[in-house]
Amino acid sequence: MRNIFIILCLFFLGNCSGGNASKGEESTAADDTTAVEAEKEAIRPAHLSRRNRIPFEKTLKQGPVTFRLSSPNVPEENTLVVAPSGLEVRNDTFQIGVAGLVTDAQLADLDKDGFPEVYAFARSSGPDSTAYVYPFASYRNRSYGIVSVTELQTQKEMAEGFQGHGRFFFEGGVLKRSFPIYQDGQPSGKNRVVTYGLQQGEASFVLAPVSSQVAE
Repeated sequence: MRNIFIILCLFFLGNCSGGNASKGEESTAADDTTAVEAEKEAIRPAHLSRRNRIPFEKTLKQGPVTFRLSSPNVPEENTLVVAPSGLEVRNDTFQIGVAGLVTDAQLADLDKDGFPEVYAFARSSGPDSTAYVYPFASYRNRSYGIVSVTELQTQKEMAEGFQGHGRFFFEGGVLKRSFPIYQDGQPSGKNRVVTYGLQQGEASFVLAPVSSQVAE
């Protein structure tokens, strides 16, 4: 009888402890859930609907080679993807970060070697909106790679009066950049047109400003 009484006591105490533990576990689980939800909320990206952005897609083709370009055109940390096909050796896909939103792309042959380059154009928004170019060069249609772009500001005379704005464009097969000339923080009513050239560098092609002129 005494043994039965001891067993019943132990059983009762075990249930009490288990109940407390369950409550503790439930409380901890609730706390953990709150923490996880808070963390998810902190890292969740901002919702972007199609009304807030216009994705960019364009296919460029010349001879056996095709380049497919795409960009989500998101306002922050935007990217550009270039996917080729038809190159003889390597058809690597490149994804690069771009400033602003991608607006257009086209093929050209600035160095006149018979093989096309890809030029993607982008523009930042805001009062200091600036135009950008992102070029890719073909290595005799065997492979291709990213072209380095020399900053306009490295050419003091060509950058005189530059405070953003403007555009990149092709004229007669030549890449040019036009922007309003500012004086004392105000537009002067004149534009500077910079001509760019494509040159073979030590490791890759380089796109650089080579001359400029002032236009009314």
